[in-house]
Amino acid sequence: KGVTFDSGGLDLKPPKAMELMKKDMGGAAIAIGLAHSLFMENLDLNLRLLVPAVENAVSSKSMRPQDIIHSRSGIDVEIGNTDAEGRLILADTLFYADEKPTDLIIDFATLTGAARVALGTELPALFSNDNDASTDIISSAEEVGDPLFRLPLYKPYERFLENKNGSISSIGSSPYGGAITAALFLQKFIKPNTSWMHLDIMAWNLSYQPGRPIGKNFVFDDRMGERVTNDIIGKCHQCKTPSDDHKNCKNNACHLLFIQCDKCAEKYNDCCSNACNEFLKLDIETQKKLRKDKNKKVSSAKLSTKFRPKLYKLFNYWK
Repeated sequence: KGVTFDSGGLDLKPPKAMELMKKDMGGAAIAIGLAHSLFMENLDLNLRLLVPAVENAVSSKSMRPQDIIHSRSGIDVEIGNTDAEGRLILADTLFYADEKPTDLIIDFATLTGAARVALGTELPALFSNDNDASTDIISSAEEVGDPLFRLPLYKPYERFLENKNGSISSIGSSPYGGAITAALFLQKFIKPNTSWMHLDIMAWNLSYQPGRPIGKNFVFDDRMGERVTNDIIGKCHQCKTPSDDHKNCKNNACHLLFIQCDKCAEKYNDCCSNACNEFLKLDIETQKKLRKDKNKKVSSAKLSTKFRPKLYKLFNYWK
């Protein structure tokens, strides 16, 4: 989901709710960063990246509540609320993705507030029609400290999407279980035998945590994407040598940053307390200098005063 800004459309959001809506392209940012990282690894993988990019604004051409639109799949959809625009662009994109034989489809979307009510802002909701794939990704997510929680595709709730006029509702008739009905809506545009995962995400950190500054939590630049990809394919982050002999920081503060083989672990500075938080804020060249100096010890306190923190930027227009 790549909604560059979401005003809510004619069902306009309150001003306070609109403040963070530049993050509504967070799903697209994750998909682009992950795809780039996988491409860089030259894996034997046929990967397609699809980004439906739109802005949900108010104009004379804005869709209206109770408009009926004809989707790419042929399913007629009645607009229940213009602020539920993400599922409309995802529906056509998922159907388009499934027109060719596909082993796995994964979509990332800042889709519902209901998922945040159920799980909070730090735990993405996972919906999937593939139990084995879900088990694998949840296990991997736990290992790298980026957990997911699976919610059900509860079939009886499909009745809330049904309309008497032959269309399906974009939001459903029930005020409850919104994340589930949204996922069930998307599932209608996927072939029954296609393995599919839907991640309903926040894409924004409301509080500061080790390795995760306040703000965009979909920051998936070359460095971070490379680290996560190396976790997935079992390589040391520095020497790129496949190794099962990985070890983490003693107090887990550097868990996401410094999973490495024993040989490369010796090259690193101390990984205590908030050192990795400061390390994340450094520019690429400074990080390289610290990594090259095998003997230099730099504490988090020195890093705070010596280097000026810099924010990561994923897109040029996001500066």
